[in-house]
Amino acid sequence: MLYVLVNGIRWRDLPRDLPPWQTVYYHFRRWQALGVFEQVQHALVARSRRRERRGQPKTVAVDSQSVPTTQKGGCAGTTVARKSKGANGT
Repeated sequence: MLYVLVNGIRWRDLPRDLPPWQTVYYHFRRWQALGVFEQVQHALVARSRRRERRGQPKTVAVDSQSVPTTQKGGCAGTTVARKSKGANGT
């Protein structure tokens, strides 16, 4: 499962020395549904914090920013309109 996540390949392209992709995928989805990956992540974070002699975080800060934009979805007036030489009637 880590092979797919690290290398970014499709399940069907797993190397032949691993179990069939259907078996690996089945276990991945099962562990995902059971929350195994979240449990492993929390355990690794706790272990790392203990190793660094840091306690549990007391506060968490989340920052987000909204930036207004034009209705077209971008900056207006960044390109100059072309003028056709034949369209001015002279």
